[in-house]
Formats: sequence, C-alpha cells, structure tokens
Amino acid sequence: MKILTTKSLVSIVLGVSLLTTITAGATVVSEESVVYTSGVFQSARNFSFLPEKVYADDLGDLGITVEFMSEEDILSTYAQIELVEEEEEVVEEPIMNYTQAEKDMLAKLVWGEARGVPTDVEKEAVVWCVLNRVDSPTHPDTITGVVTQPNQFTGYSSSFPVEPHIMELVEKALYSYEMEKQFGDSSGRVLPKEYIYFGGSNGRNWFRTTYQVTGQYYNFT
Repeated sequence: MKILTTKSLVSIVLGVSLLTTITAGATVVSEESVVYTSGVFQSARNFSFLPEKVYADDLGDLGITVEFMSEEDILSTYAQIELVEEEEEVVEEPIMNYTQAEKDMLAKLVWGEARGVPTDVEKEAVVWCVLNRVDSPTHPDTITGVVTQPNQFTGYSSSFPVEPHIMELVEKALYSYEMEKQFGDSSGRVLPKEYIYFGGSNGRNWFRTTYQVTGQYYNFT
C-alpha cells in the first residue's frame, strides 16, 4: 500500500505580471473539487462560478485578497494558474500475514526468555532470533516450527501470559522484518541474521552465531 503526499507549486499570474510563486498544499477531493490552502489563513470563499468548484484561502501573502476580487479578475487569474503536482513522499507499508496465534506464541516466548532483561532491544532480539532461524536452512521455516522445536526454546510455554508491552515489541519486530523482506529496509533490525542462538546468564541473554557457547556474542552497545 502506498500513501501519497503531494505539494503543489502554484504560479499566480494577473494580467502580464507574475506576482510570485508559492508552495501550497493541495488535496484532491474529487474530479470536480480541489482545495487550495496556503496553510496560513482560515477564511475561505466558495468560487462556484469557476469552471471547477474551488475553495481558495485568502492569498494575502501574495499581495492578492481573493475575497474581494471581482469574478472577472478571479476568472482571469484562475485561467493562468499553473498547478504542478510533485511527489513529496511515498510511505511503503508491508503486507502483514501473521496470525494472532503466531504473535501470541512469540510474546509468550519473550516473556519466558527475556522478561527480566534490562532493555527492550534485548527482549525484541528474542523475536529476531526466531525470525533468523525461520530464514536459516538449518531450522524450521515457520515461527511455530522454530518456537516448538524440541530442546530449543525451553523458556516457552503456551500457558505463559501475553503482556501488552511485549506484544508491542513482537509487532515492531515483525513489521521491521517485513519491511526488510519486502522493501530492503533493514533499519529496524536489532539482531544480525547470523545470530540464531542465545543463552541466559546474569540477567542477560547472550546471542551468538554458533551452537557452541564459545561462539561470538552480539554486543548491543
């Protein structure tokens, strides 16, 4: 899904004199209706006599008080308005296909494995460890398969609670994971792909790249 935000460059020409060029917001309401706004003035006039129905703010910052212009002058000015729409920002949203059962499973896993660790990043890293395993050829390729794989996540139990804050971390990780997979945006990743193991000690979880405890640990600082 794409969310498109536009801004418009509006050149207002009266007669043969170019008064100025401004940047104004434009919101297309329908094919017959456009709203022009300078973002400064709140009063508006309904120009129903124009070829298109237009609501225009007082453009006093351009030296024109549209409210008090004659219909003839407004029509003449309007005929010379050039509206150039340019794309300002495209926000891409990933498609999320996770079931509530999968999200609950991850939240229960984080509660069991990391509820006492000092930072949210380290809690979220448990979710990323699962996702890294999903992508690894040496582990199951589903969240359920990874979490319930025998002799792996001993801190998981289906009877554990689903805490709202932990669920927020789960959803954040899943969103960032899909942003990376669908759009190549890895800015939300908190644990590199190669870290697929961890163990707990002294109130912390120590993430590593190999099954052996001598593997390299990830430094979150």
